Amino acid sequence: MKSTKLKGVLLVALMAALILPCSTGAGTKRNTGKKPLSIVASIAPVADFIRQVGGERVEITLLLPPGADPHTFEPTPKLQFALAKAGIFIKIGGGIELWADRIVAGAGKKSLKTVSLIEGLKLIPYNREKQRYKPYSGDNHITNLREGRGDPHVWLDPIIVVSMVKRIAEAMSDMDPAGAPQYFKRAKAYAEELWRLDEEIKARVSKFSTRDFITFHNSWNYFARRYGLHLAGVIEEAPGREPGPRKLAEIIRKIKDLKTKVLFAEPQFSQRIARAVAAESGARILILDPLGGLPGRGSYLEMMRYNISIMEKGMR
Repeated sequence: MKSTKLKGVLLVALMAALILPCSTGAGTKRNTGKKPLSIVASIAPVADFIRQVGGERVEITLLLPPGADPHTFEPTPKLQFALAKAGIFIKIGGGIELWADRIVAGAGKKSLKTVSLIEGLKLIPYNREKQRYKPYSGDNHITNLREGRGDPHVWLDPIIVVSMVKRIAEAMSDMDPAGAPQYFKRAKAYAEELWRLDEEIKARVSKFSTRDFITFHNSWNYFARRYGLHLAGVIEEAPGREPGPRKLAEIIRKIKDLKTKVLFAEPQFSQRIARAVAAESGARILILDPLGGLPGRGSYLEMMRYNISIMEKGMR
């Protein structure tokens, strides 16, 4: 009797190993399904993707507080403790969470499964301001770069998020095989919502009177490429690197040349320089939010609809 049961358990384990492609790594413990799968997310959009896929089977800890700068964030000991208890740590990767490796090392948990959602993606290289991106088609204007060498703001393209959500479902299924059917079902349903969001944004962008826009931070390359927009200028091309007088003069001139005098800033960064540029150029400042988590844009879908509504105010 015991032998029969053992064979059954081994058969289920073998089937799960064949079906689910993500490896947990040596020493990682799978969830028994008796308690929620504990997952730590680096930023609010990632936390929402996990929530959409996992539902009530997951317990999520968000590391980066809404409104904080992901490039300079320093995690607290309390967050390191939460990571030490977690089974999975899911991040964007590509260098946007500069603190991620430090917090993982500080947790001291060798069995922790870390998932970098940017892995395997082809990234847009930085410093391509003059490139007018066409609507996404295959690999147009993309260079294969190692992680950390290109623009990591991939989640601002909803169709890239579809592949990221699938990766999350795979990672969670690997840790919690009993939940796999639910994870993949929910991932599929959420992917359909993302496709609908994509169509909605396309329809709204088609009514813009201009395709050119200027931002404070270099976050919107993937969004611009997907929807045929042109990122005409960026004030702060690298986090924490303030522009010199020549760069500021160039941005002011570009704003004056555009049809609409708008400068898009972000709530995670100081608006001191943006206000100075706006005063010199006669532009008004509107706030785009690439990270969300704040009231009115708590979920990814809400955040993206908020952003397109803000763009409509400045570009229609």
